[in-house]
Amino acid sequence: MYGQTNCWVLPHDKDGKDIMYGCYRSHMNDEIFIVGDHAARNMAYQGLSASFGVADCIARIRGRDLVGIQVAAPLSTLQTVRVLPLLNILMDKGTGIVTSVPSDSPEDFIALRDLQLKPNLRAKYGVEDSWVEGLEPVPVLQAPYVKDKEGEGKDEDVCDCIAARACEEFKVASQNDRNALALAKNKAYKIGFNEGVMVVGRYAGRPVQEVKNLIRDEMIANKDAYEYSEPESKGCAMDDDSGDGCSDGYGDDDRENDENSRIDDFGLDDSNDARFER
Repeated sequence: MYGQTNCWVLPHDKDGKDIMYGCYRSHMNDEIFIVGDHAARNMAYQGLSASFGVADCIARIRGRDLVGIQVAAPLSTLQTVRVLPLLNILMDKGTGIVTSVPSDSPEDFIALRDLQLKPNLRAKYGVEDSWVEGLEPVPVLQAPYVKDKEGEGKDEDVCDCIAARACEEFKVASQNDRNALALAKNKAYKIGFNEGVMVVGRYAGRPVQEVKNLIRDEMIANKDAYEYSEPESKGCAMDDDSGDGCSDGYGDDDRENDENSRIDDFGLDDSNDARFER
């Protein structure tokens, strides 16, 4: 994705128990998806598994063991990006593998800054200093930004890092400031989508609203991404025996409002140079 600087995984749950990801056979012979079990079951009913309705897991890997791996990210200006730990990923929503665009996402911006500013946090998850040092947001779009309390009459300030501006306005000090972060995310996403203009790629100069689906369709056509939808209710999966409690099909695709299931959160595709390197 444009602006991607890294990729996020969940190392453990709130109780400190290791999170396990599965390595699942894909519908393509030369591909393996690394995703959470919830996503794998859903993908199996969307033509993304070797056999329809069957999530074939061939290996398990801890989230913390994925940290540090380098992967290729389609459309990113960086040749490879690192997998880093994020503590707020939902394993029952999306794939559990989350892209990071800190120029536009307050969650990504503040989580990356936490790793950069807190050596103890890096040490806890085995993040080497060189992985995050000098890693800065990559501008993707420009949009006018006005702080809420300034109201009408204030000149609009066009910025190319909406996430940083929103975190500043709502005084988000760390990724643990959940209420303030929710406000920052809501504002940043609305501004970016409704008023943003692309500044990178072949669609530079065009409104985000016009090109979002064009970029999505091109990624799918180029096999850089696969179309994937979630059930309307969080925690639901298509597999009746999964214990998730519903199997009544898929509702509206809500990826626009859920950063945990963006277009490129489809595991690691080794046919598209998502090679593992320590």
